[in-house]
Amino acid sequence: MVGRMPVGTPVYQHNIGLEELLDESYVWFVKATVEVLPGKYPPVPLKDKRLMHPCGVFTSYFVGDELLDSVRHGECKIREIHGGYRFAASENVFKDC
Repeated sequence: MVGRMPVGTPVYQHNIGLEELLDESYVWFVKATVEVLPGKYPPVPLKDKRLMHPCGVFTSYFVGDELLDSVRHGECKIREIHGGYRFAASENVFKDC
């Protein structure tokens, strides 16, 4: 794997704002309510007995980077971030592999 990886002990945080998600010194796993706009391929998953990629408004758990990519590409809007786990980010986890 290449890119930022979560390392260390997770810290739970309430009241997460977009500024915190954008901080590249952390990797986030968050529970959020999102609005997925109609499109060819809905970008973020929802697990409810099975894995699906719906359009509309729903609440689920997301990797922060994937959620931000969907927002940047105009495919999704964050309605609310309910909370999440923050990990320190490391670029060199598999450097020697």
